[in-house]
Amino acid sequence: MSILIRGLDMPTDGRLFAVIIDSASGEVMRPREDGVYADVDGAKAVPVPPHGRLGDIDKLIEKIDGIWDCNDMVFKPDDHCCNIPEDCKGCKWAQTKDCIRRMVENAPTIIEADKEVGV
Repeated sequence: MSILIRGLDMPTDGRLFAVIIDSASGEVMRPREDGVYADVDGAKAVPVPPHGRLGDIDKLIEKIDGIWDCNDMVFKPDDHCCNIPEDCKGCKWAQTKDCIRRMVENAPTIIEADKEVGV
């Protein structure tokens, strides 16, 4: 298992030598110049469960929402998904898109979106 430390930026002027993470609360402390450990305001460590590939689900939903019909999709030349325009009358793309969108929306969230991103 891994951890994510929210609110603690990567050091830009060298190394961050040590942090202390409270296992119960996830609070993060680091040494001040005087050597005393102090809380890092807004920083919290959270466990990251084992996972597959992580991506921006919100961007994927935007992409799905942008597909209105077969003309907005890119098929491989040999897919032969439909015989346009004859198949359009019985097309179930709207229902299929709605089902895919719900599956994506209900997918487990591994890491919550950053507040700075405005999601």
